[in-house]
Amino acid sequence: MLSLRGLAVCSTLLLGAWTSAIGSEVAQDIYLSGRVVNIVDGDTFDMLAQDGVEHRIRPNGFDTPERGRPCFGEGMEALRRLLEGQTVNAHCYKLQPARGKSRARDVCRVTLAENDIGIQMIAAGAAWHSKKWSFEQSQAERRAYAEAEVSAMRGKAGCLWQGF
Repeated sequence: MLSLRGLAVCSTLLLGAWTSAIGSEVAQDIYLSGRVVNIVDGDTFDMLAQDGVEHRIRPNGFDTPERGRPCFGEGMEALRRLLEGQTVNAHCYKLQPARGKSRARDVCRVTLAENDIGIQMIAAGAAWHSKKWSFEQSQAERRAYAEAEVSAMRGKAGCLWQGF
């Protein structure tokens, strides 16, 4: 039988584990297909899946400038031109929980007509390869993203590489 002190220690440990798990990302493995209904920024959009559920999607592998930073508007507009109203496929492997005012979002590999949208955004000079999260990509994906980024830099593509 646990003493009162032992019970208090166990309760504290469980509470600590529970609160740290709330902010953690959750692994998942789901495939979605649906229409893009809203562009949130240059690397986040809302998709109405075929089952009628709306998902906030964060495509993996690339980043765009944050709101208020140079090239933010251009990155958002590039994603809008590429995806708005289009039907995309998403292999979602991680759920990022809601933080502050941000909704939870699915982190996914996203394709439009079998083309990786990350490579398209990078090649257009609207995004760069997110090396921080590249460990989540296959070796072939990392290579393709890196090649697209080098090509965009050399060609001074888009807003990101104009003055480079």
